[in-house]
Amino acid sequence: MIVMKFGGTSVGSAEAILRLVEIVKQHQNQQPIIVVSAMSGTTNQLIEAVTLHAGGKTTKSLEMVQEIKIRHLKTANLVVGNNRAEWIEKIIEANIKVIEHRIRSIKSGAPTPTELDAIMGMGEYLSSAIITYALKNANLNARDTEIANFLVTDTTAGKAEVNMEITLPNIRKLFT
Repeated sequence: MIVMKFGGTSVGSAEAILRLVEIVKQHQNQQPIIVVSAMSGTTNQLIEAVTLHAGGKTTKSLEMVQEIKIRHLKTANLVVGNNRAEWIEKIIEANIKVIEHRIRSIKSGAPTPTELDAIMGMGEYLSSAIITYALKNANLNARDTEIANFLVTDTTAGKAEVNMEITLPNIRKLFT
């Protein structure tokens, strides 16, 4: 087993995702576990969308979320082809609705660290869905795994620490 981590630039475009797929193919005999960041710039866009909403510019905030959606849909279509991306489009749409709901639920003023964490983490959901689909499209065995199923942290929003004593056995159980 090998853990392969790909940062925002490594998943930041269709071309980058296709390179990722080729790298993963080269390591199939090692049973890779792929960990991905949000597409480059997405987390900053999400923070800006929250900031705009908190400043009373909800329409502008939601327009920014739509820009994120369009970028991810275009990337998905470039990675797997327009007529084969229906499944991934549904996942992207569902995640965008979650983002919009979370932004709208923030009261005026600054968001709490918990609210900000919940929105910032959505970029990884978007990119991991595209990458899972890209891997499957390349006939690789892939599944998108919800990190909350095994990663346990303390409750410090904004700077949580991983509880490795609980998390490591969870990871072993999930991947064996």
